[in-house]
Amino acid sequence: MNLYIDVGNTTTKFAVDENELVKRVLVFLSKDIKAHKSEVLTLLNSYSFDMAYPKCSNELKKILLKKLSKDKVKFISPRDPVDFGIDIEFPDELGTDLLCDMQGAISKYSAPLLIIDVGTASK
Repeated sequence: MNLYIDVGNTTTKFAVDENELVKRVLVFLSKDIKAHKSEVLTLLNSYSFDMAYPKCSNELKKILLKKLSKDKVKFISPRDPVDFGIDIEFPDELGTDLLCDMQGAISKYSAPLLIIDVGTASK
């Protein structure tokens, strides 16, 4: 069982997956994360996770690391090994949400792929 977390500019999303089947989803406004702490703790206490893949704030990282052992939390970054090449001038500027989108798509489908992630932030 895995836990996926995406703290975006607008919404925060948690998804629990078991054998590629989503078992539970929790979504709330990112600005209200403190108000949802008890829901997050309930979610963390309700399952035995093999691994957690968060893209989140420092506050949420602290909660995760208190509830889950360090070896079960995988913070994703452009420096991590992935199943595709990253050939851009500044790879550290590649968002983890896009990394996760690309890794998920490439592991399920064959290339070439077009992945579009429309978030609420833009430069």
